[in-house]
Amino acid sequence: MNHVEGLPGTFTLREGRVELVARPVDGYAVGGVPVERRVLASDTSPVPDLLSLGNRSVMVLERGGKLALRVWDGDAAARRGFEGIETFPFDLAWRVLALWEAWPTPRPVEVVDVTGSVATRLVPGRAIFTMGGRELSLEPTAEGDRLAFVFRDATAGVETYGSGRFLTADGPRDGGLVLDFNRAFNPPCAYTPFATCPLPGPGTCCRSG
Repeated sequence: MNHVEGLPGTFTLREGRVELVARPVDGYAVGGVPVERRVLASDTSPVPDLLSLGNRSVMVLERGGKLALRVWDGDAAARRGFEGIETFPFDLAWRVLALWEAWPTPRPVEVVDVTGSVATRLVPGRAIFTMGGRELSLEPTAEGDRLAFVFRDATAGVETYGSGRFLTADGPRDGGLVLDFNRAFNPPCAYTPFATCPLPGPGTCCRSG
């Protein structure tokens, strides 16, 4: 049983699930319905439970078999003082057509996040493209009918976030797909130390061959 600083009620871990026990005056709700006692579905569930508490939201996270609570605070000083994100100008040169090389069977890979937790994801193949006169490749994980890339390049830590960036793309059609690096974006861990972002691994750094 745990009392979490800044949150009323108690959160109890039992048989791999987290249960909230609170009083009516505490003010928790899920989907607008008041909650006093509830086993909380984590973010890996088909329908996770998002607790609301005034201007805050709370959800159970599951990463590598470990559970944690994530709290979003609408009144956080960092949020109130947020002035936007500096971006690069759009450049068609960064929108490339890649060839898709599918693996006969998706390959399991171990993905490490910033906390050191390891999760196994499936890599269905690799995207091969040419940029700056060099042939490069990236290996994504499958996210439904889309592909998710976690990559870093020579700009990391100099002009862009040091741990890398994210890019999503539609699945391949007719043996190819479009990679629009204009739409690459920072992971949540670029803005908060409480995020659990995956880190680039082998095949996720733009590389030759």
